[in-house]
This record gives sequence, C-alpha cells and structure tokens, in this order.
Amino acid sequence: MKNKLFILLIILIQLTAAAGLHGQIAARQKLTLTVIITNIKKPGDTVRALLWKGEKGFPKEKEFSYRKKSVRAKTDSVVIVFNGLSKGDYAVSCFYDENNNRKYDRSFWQRTAEPFGLSGTPDYKNLPVKYEDAKIELLKPETIRIELHYTSDAHRLFNFD
Repeated sequence: MKNKLFILLIILIQLTAAAGLHGQIAARQKLTLTVIITNIKKPGDTVRALLWKGEKGFPKEKEFSYRKKSVRAKTDSVVIVFNGLSKGDYAVSCFYDENNNRKYDRSFWQRTAEPFGLSGTPDYKNLPVKYEDAKIELLKPETIRIELHYTSDAHRLFNFD
C-alpha cells in the first residue's frame, strides 16, 4: 500500500511539473502580426512599415520604432510579416517610398507627401494621429489591413507643420 501511495505521489508531482512547464512555454509563445497594405497605385517602389510598441516617436521617428520592414511592391498590395512578437499593444505606420530614399518625403511647401497608412481605426480627418488611435492589441496571431492614403494633408500625420 505504501508503494502504491509513493508511486501515485511521484506521478502527481510529475504531472504538476509538466503542467507548470506547459504554462511557461505558452507564456513565452511568440506571435505573428501579418500586415496587408493595399491601395498601391504605382507598383515598383518600396513600401516601408514601422512597428511600434509605445507612443515615443510615433509615427515618424523610425529610430524609436520597435521593428522596421520594407518590401518592393509588385502589385497593388503587399504583405509584411512581423514574427516573434509577445502579447501586447502595437501600432503600425507605413508609407510608399516613391523615390526609394528610405524616408517619408514632403514637398518644399510641405503640402504633398508620399502615400501613408496606419493600423487601428485612426481618424484621418483629425491629424496628427496619436499612438492610442492606431494601436491594436495582439493576443494571438493576427492579420490586419492598412489602406494607403493619398492626400495633401499627409504632412500633418507626421506633424511637420
């Protein structure tokens, strides 16, 4: 009888340890955010996307972004994938780099800019958009769509005034 209780106790300890390890693995599980960027009117140039994990520098100061990705547009849409993310809040800003100089451009009068887009549900009529308006909560692998906007008010998105 003592042997059976001892064996049962060992099995119970092993099951408890395995459950704890499973919980640790689940907590460290990395997620993927797939971003589909649409409304590319002139394929051939590069779409640049910045992933943000906080409001500092959002949406234009790329040195404060969490991750950066670029992809050449071959059609009217591109897919950018951010792998290895933890659960949490993120935002994405992107622009179509029409001259491939790796920066968001404006004209001399600061009235025209390259096409841009943001994650979340930003109000493009109330620019500049804040991180809180563009953030999404990543709890599981997600796919989001961002439509590029072509507007002479784009300079206000990046607060160049």
